[in-house]
Amino acid sequence: MVAGLRRGAGRAGRACGSRLAPRPVLRGSRASVRRQPSVPKMKSNSGAKKRFRFTGTGKIRRMHAYHRHNFSHKSNRQNRVLRKAALVSPADVREVRRLLPYGR
Repeated sequence: MVAGLRRGAGRAGRACGSRLAPRPVLRGSRASVRRQPSVPKMKSNSGAKKRFRFTGTGKIRRMHAYHRHNFSHKSNRQNRVLRKAALVSPADVREVRRLLPYGR
């Protein structure tokens, strides 16, 4: 490897179609050079990420409960209704938005 080139850079250290010169290898620690974000990032609740989706207009969708097993004693109509997504109740929207701070 030519001294000063990044590993795995491909064709003489250039990106595909790039006319730029190859970047030098960084030496030493850059931890002191990197800027920390002014405000720490908030964590999304991992359980809520799996249960809710945001629509294009910012509403929150959820799936119905009671649609995992024991379908034989439920009517066909009930199973059809439970299959579709629903919107989160307006009373619960604030709580879900708190769990998912980076949703719309």
